[in-house]
Amino acid sequence: MLSYIDKSSYLDLGVNSVQTVEKEKLMQILEDAGENGTKEVLYLASGTRLTTDYYDNNVEPCKKTGSYYAFFGPTEISEVYSSIECIGHLTGFDDKTIQELIENIQLRLYKVYHSVQEKTDGKSSGYAYWESSSGKAIKSAMGKIIVEFLGFDSKLLDGAEHDMESLLQDKPSYLIFYTNDTRTDAEKMRTNI
Repeated sequence: MLSYIDKSSYLDLGVNSVQTVEKEKLMQILEDAGENGTKEVLYLASGTRLTTDYYDNNVEPCKKTGSYYAFFGPTEISEVYSSIECIGHLTGFDDKTIQELIENIQLRLYKVYHSVQEKTDGKSSGYAYWESSSGKAIKSAMGKIIVEFLGFDSKLLDGAEHDMESLLQDKPSYLIFYTNDTRTDAEKMRTNI
């Protein structure tokens, strides 16, 4: 979505999760944004694990600075598109641009689906193991939805740490890692032991 916005009006907190937002840093960014002549400041965040503690940590600075906030926690693919539409309207995009962005995401998702179907001859079965940089399986509902959309069983997505022995025993068909995972391939594959 960043390719669609004026980057001079967008401030990034530099974190990948609402769980790691520093309240003081958020407060300072919101204050700075408001002092730069901006009439309205909107804090957008997303995540399916926005519990009360994290919610308060993200909302309190908004309330104190008079900033608007909107949080999105899609748990279905259709909700992702609805969230994009809502964010687009909140940030002033026209319907055509919003639709182009949704279609772009649909096309990219289809390409991944098609690629998996091609590589598995349409028989994408078995398990997919998706790991976060913490070395633990992801647990998010959206992650499970994506894995199941691609035709794989998501039983390994339990938020637990899976050692090499258990992974070899479970025989996942695919290992998935985030692109921003800074661990080396040896660390991800547990071959540096």
